[in-house]
Amino acid sequence: MQVVKTSKRRVVADRTGDESAARVVAQMEPGTRLVGLTNGAFSLLNIVRCILDRLGPADLTIATWSSGLYDTDEISRLAEIRRMGDR
Repeated sequence: MQVVKTSKRRVVADRTGDESAARVVAQMEPGTRLVGLTNGAFSLLNIVRCILDRLGPADLTIATWSSGLYDTDEISRLAEIRRMGDR
């Protein structure tokens, strides 16, 4: 994986090989912005869960091309149990 840290608040990760969502977010700190493409290696839900596992409850802004019904329901559940919110 090539990680380009352009500033304290922005990380651009280019996923190659067998990198996992957990490895992509391993260096994240509060206030980090993660921008990247997964190439289908893991889902948006995988990376959201890894971010929350790493940082604890957090306010997240999520953008995606599309989302399946299961992922949408699970993201809603994470918000309901207060693992995540929005500003």
